[in-house]
Amino acid sequence: MSARAEPITGGTLALVGDGPAAEAILEGLAETGWTPERIEVLAANPEPGATLAGGGRSVDVTPVADFDFSVADIAIFVDDPACAEAFAAPAAEAGCSVIEATGLLAERQEVPLAVAGLDVEGVLADAIDSGLVAVPPAPAALLARLLVPLHRAGGLHAVDATALRGMGAFGGAAVEELAGQTAGLLNAQEREPEYFDAPIAFNLLPEPGLDDGSAGVEAAMAETVRRLLETETLPVTASAVRVPVFHGDGLALHLTLDEPLSPEGAAEVLREAGITAAAGPLGPDPRTVGEGGGIHVGRLRTAPDDSRRLALWAVADPVKGLVAASALAVVALLARELLD
Repeated sequence: MSARAEPITGGTLALVGDGPAAEAILEGLAETGWTPERIEVLAANPEPGATLAGGGRSVDVTPVADFDFSVADIAIFVDDPACAEAFAAPAAEAGCSVIEATGLLAERQEVPLAVAGLDVEGVLADAIDSGLVAVPPAPAALLARLLVPLHRAGGLHAVDATALRGMGAFGGAAVEELAGQTAGLLNAQEREPEYFDAPIAFNLLPEPGLDDGSAGVEAAMAETVRRLLETETLPVTASAVRVPVFHGDGLALHLTLDEPLSPEGAAEVLREAGITAAAGPLGPDPRTVGEGGGIHVGRLRTAPDDSRRLALWAVADPVKGLVAASALAVVALLARELLD
């Protein structure tokens, strides 16, 4: 996604969202090799005078309802699923190539699915034909990044994953709520929750369930993996928990493989897939993400009684390292195809 080809200039990018993912995309846009002539940052109800800064730019945020998507070449929807639900399909119908990165469309079989590091090129033709490409939620993207190479190496018989979601994935309001509640409790002051239904400081909150008992992000984790592995029968059990961490997500993963794979062998497979991995007694923590980015894996181990059962621990930046990275990977290819 960097200087492997001549840079592209011109065209219009519509960036729909004004939260952390939108900021990360604006910051990383230069790495795609595309310099748009015009960048429009849009949101459902922006504050008067609101701007979004990133990549050496400061762009005014304007109402999405007032924007004509027919003048945009590429639109990226992030941070606000309700906004994507209202405007993503109409934007595609207006002739704009849409990258939907709120997770809203990730489970729709007719929409191509893209995760950075997993053959984004393979979905390009379908994305151009349909005008839409979806980026799954961060826990689903992280799970897929780990499972695809491990499946190729040893086959997957069953998957059990627990995603631990820090506040950075939910945006500035969630981060501020955690900070305020933490400071309040340390001073013997209870603060009522506003962003979540219950206090998050010094607490753990399960993702709210749907009618079938699963949470939306849990269903997305299972569906994303099955789609990318091209199997409808793989048993995937996923759980998601909101944790009082400001930045970084974690994933505890237990697999049953078709063939035995040692911890050292699994670490090598993951390293070949561009993931920082090491077998051994220690594992990475969310602060590791802030130091170098990327996906970090540790605590690789097999069950004493069955070498086909592999467990590991992974951490990643859900915003910059997963959602924004996947959207930017698609942008790099779409811009070259549409504007070069």
